Amino acid sequence: MISFIDRGEELNLLKHEWNSPGAKLIVLYGRRRIGKTTLLSEFFKDKEGIFYISEDIYYKLQVNDLRKYIADYFQDQFLMSADISDWELLFQYLTKVIDVKKRFFLVLDEFTHLVKNDRTILTKLQRFWDSFLSRSNIFLVICGSNLGMIQDSVLSYASPMYGRRTKDILLLPLELRSSMKFTEMNFEDNLMLHMTIGGVPEYLNKASGYKDYYWFIKREFGDPNGYFYREPYFILSQDFKEQNTYFSILNAISYGKNKPSEIADYIGIESKRLYPYLENLVKLRFLAKIAPIDDRKNSGHYEMTDRMMEFWFNFVYKNREFIERGSGEITFNFSTYFGRIFEKFIRDEIFKYIYPDFKIGTWWYKDTEIDIVAISQNGEEIVFSECKWMDNVDPFKVASELDKKAQKFLNGKEIKKVTYHIVAKSFYKDTSKKGPICTDLEDIMSLINK
Repeated sequence: MISFIDRGEELNLLKHEWNSPGAKLIVLYGRRRIGKTTLLSEFFKDKEGIFYISEDIYYKLQVNDLRKYIADYFQDQFLMSADISDWELLFQYLTKVIDVKKRFFLVLDEFTHLVKNDRTILTKLQRFWDSFLSRSNIFLVICGSNLGMIQDSVLSYASPMYGRRTKDILLLPLELRSSMKFTEMNFEDNLMLHMTIGGVPEYLNKASGYKDYYWFIKREFGDPNGYFYREPYFILSQDFKEQNTYFSILNAISYGKNKPSEIADYIGIESKRLYPYLENLVKLRFLAKIAPIDDRKNSGHYEMTDRMMEFWFNFVYKNREFIERGSGEITFNFSTYFGRIFEKFIRDEIFKYIYPDFKIGTWWYKDTEIDIVAISQNGEEIVFSECKWMDNVDPFKVASELDKKAQKFLNGKEIKKVTYHIVAKSFYKDTSKKGPICTDLEDIMSLINK
């Protein structure tokens, strides 16, 4: 059973909508394993209604499955044995038994299975909402994992359901402060775990039985029978029809081919044919398009945002033959990989707490790269940062090298305040002396535990 941890913001939002009068239509969506069903189960555990999780089966079987749930809730023996094979007939029944004055929930989980097998459900549900549910006290929740289908079929302007939703909630991975609560690992192992599988509750629940990060990796990634060994195949097969093309794109990016022209050359596809695939991967949050913080045109590239996928392509897929032969224990060299992921982690999860009113991003130009650049809203202050997944770092040496790169960014601009901020696992110099700001793992642990 997946542990329920945090999600306070989402629970409060649902609570607010539940306690507000009138009909509600909530759309909840997010990647697979992210904890949507667990969140809804937690929220509705002490409330009255029907919680239906659909399967990917023929639509008439889906109709009959929901019919059984409804018959059981209303204790209707006639409906229990009735043969209903159409959504419209089922919705008509509900108009006769729902008390319009009573708060009542109806959860349609894995809604994308229903749409996939019978797209007419969208129009029929829209009519049901307009003619009856909108004037009741229903709390209707549409939930799904296929982000593209949810966006296109439920949220887009072209959908029959467009304009009916009260709220839509995109459920995102947990941040480190929450994901740490799943395990008994030490802080550094927890951080590596977070940088490996991200804040996906089901993945974290799988890791909860381990006290050592490397043992977890060996058993669950480096073993053909491990939980994660084939996980990307399942995820991609569920979300994409042309699985091989999407798989090849992600593999190319794991090899550092992050510009469209480089990806196209690597996988053998015309550049112009590549863009729809890239857009879908961005839409489903497997990728993000990253541009330098100074917004130069045509200089962006793509990076993976799904941590498990990124780790898997770098360490499992590239070693799959060795793993499956059972030729011996694999020794993964994590230092270079975590150096890059650590930079993303600090940029995306930590600096927003240290510099809350700053625009935060990265910067590169030709052969010069700066890990993180943070600019104040008025543009008068700039923070330049380098991140090192290393112990005993000399912050003054790193700051000196960083200053040379920063001058290329500044290019003679007059800035009131320039700050250098070095982040590392640990430092060996006396960082109390005047110099760059230094943040180590102990500082990060203190920050996220506030």
